[in-house]
Amino acid sequence: PHPAAATAPPPAPRAGFGTELVLLCRRQLCVLRRAPETMAINAAMACFVAALVGGAFWQMDRSDFDSVLQRIGLLFFLALYFMFTGLISLTMWQTNRLVYFQEHGAGAYGAGPYLLSKTLCDLLPMRILPSLLCAAIVYPMAGLRS
Repeated sequence: PHPAAATAPPPAPRAGFGTELVLLCRRQLCVLRRAPETMAINAAMACFVAALVGGAFWQMDRSDFDSVLQRIGLLFFLALYFMFTGLISLTMWQTNRLVYFQEHGAGAYGAGPYLLSKTLCDLLPMRILPSLLCAAIVYPMAGLRS
């Protein structure tokens, strides 16, 4: 065989960081739209926990040191709840690992845009929106503003 025939063609140039990020975000949002039950279950869990916590800490008194401890307990419980629900996304990273290795190995996109798109498209609908929903329920029930 001819030596020039054995060499592989040069790799095609990749798109820029912004283009890769936009395309990967579109893909992640499409994946979220295909499984709306995950967002609904996440929001329902946040409402359920908010109702339980709001009922347990119903209209806390603000006059003594015990109320300060109750508020700390409320914030601690909610912080633990949202930290543990954040751990659920670790399985997502494990299941998508092989797809990432295959596509990244083929030169489809870089690690930065992939990581940023996964983080952004998981963070807003699955972490921030349920947290805001929970806060909107717990805040008036617990009497944090009264």
